[in-house]
Amino acid sequence: MLPFKLEATDEMLTANAGLALFGEFIRGLGFSRWLSQEMPKPGSGRGYQADAYITRWC
Repeated sequence: MLPFKLEATDEMLTANAGLALFGEFIRGLGFSRWLSQEMPKPGSGRGYQADAYITRWC
């Protein structure tokens, strides 16, 4: 279940309009959990976790 409603529109949309659907798709797959297990931890205390770096725009 999406936390928002989708509707058809004739208005101009930005290139980022599809990111909400993509974000929900990868959350549903458990991608962040898998990614954090498979990728190495950041070497410094200031680095991003792999899942935060990849999914921050979704």
